[in-house]
Amino acid sequence: MNNSNRNPKKIQGLSGTRWLARYEAICTILNQWEELKLLFFMSKNDDKCYMARQLYDIMNNVELKAFLVYLKYELRSVIQLNLVFQGDTTVEPTKVFDDLYSLYKNLLQKIVVPSQLEKVRDANLIEFDFIKYLMHSSSIYFGYDFHEITKNINPTTLSLMKETCKTFLVRLAEQIRLRLPENLETLKMISNLHPKIATSQVRPQLTNVIEKFQRNDVFGDKNFIESEWNQLQNIHWIKLDNSVDFYTEVSDNCDAAGHKRFANISKFAFSLLSIPLSNASVERAFSIYGNIKNKLRNRLSIENLQSIMMVRFNLQRNGSCTNFEPTQEMLNLFKVDMYDYKNSNVAKEVTEIINFIVMFD
Repeated sequence: MNNSNRNPKKIQGLSGTRWLARYEAICTILNQWEELKLLFFMSKNDDKCYMARQLYDIMNNVELKAFLVYLKYELRSVIQLNLVFQGDTTVEPTKVFDDLYSLYKNLLQKIVVPSQLEKVRDANLIEFDFIKYLMHSSSIYFGYDFHEITKNINPTTLSLMKETCKTFLVRLAEQIRLRLPENLETLKMISNLHPKIATSQVRPQLTNVIEKFQRNDVFGDKNFIESEWNQLQNIHWIKLDNSVDFYTEVSDNCDAAGHKRFANISKFAFSLLSIPLSNASVERAFSIYGNIKNKLRNRLSIENLQSIMMVRFNLQRNGSCTNFEPTQEMLNLFKVDMYDYKNSNVAKEVTEIINFIVMFD
């Protein structure tokens, strides 16, 4: 039991491929710092355990605790952004660019001389060579908790600790810049599709975005897209908090004759908003693939494997098979002859069923 009279949490294991998992491990260690010290103290005395003695000596190190406290302080914002990119249906696509850009800029504000950073325009921030204009570690603020823990440490040791923390910040900023997508300008353009921007009186034109996408059959007619974009401000819209809900409302808007007023702009917006924000969804697909095609089912055909994956992937996003309610159109596709494998239309019927399930998503 810990000092909160609750069962102790398991310490999260580290991962070589997902280093951000260390945030959870650091939080758990800090929350049970005194309990862990007591455990290692008892083990080294009662069990004569060499490893426990080593760990006890490490946890008596104030410098280590201060560094972990600082890591927790810095990694919190990073892990939050990481969760955004790992998200599936709850992510607001048009705000991802702002979150990514804000994190990078906030890091630079902590380590770069303010007078030099002010000279850099936002558009040129990624190309800015910030290494040349780093502040001295004594001028960097490392957080209240870090200051409280280290206030009794001798100046020489404190200076070395601050330099270590500064090195971590510099390394983190470099890694984030390396991971910024090459199509950052495109992401910035997509952010203009946010409902509050689309319905404002003063809003950017979509000319630059439209020029990047040339296929009318996929993205809609360019002239109609711009015309409908300029008309969005004339309608009173209700769902302005979420881009997907907003453009669904836009797509459903019809005139007196029942014709859709904004078919092209909604099609264009959905095409851009469906661009994956990261490879998280691809990794999930491979995980599902590994669970389906195992040693016992290694002779599944490509068609069956694809069908099962599509069903599982979409059911996973919408709940489970226990609460899935098929539409009447889906039920009509289930016929007696679908079990006749000699029938040449079986593959077509199965494909239609799968497509309806995907459309239900």
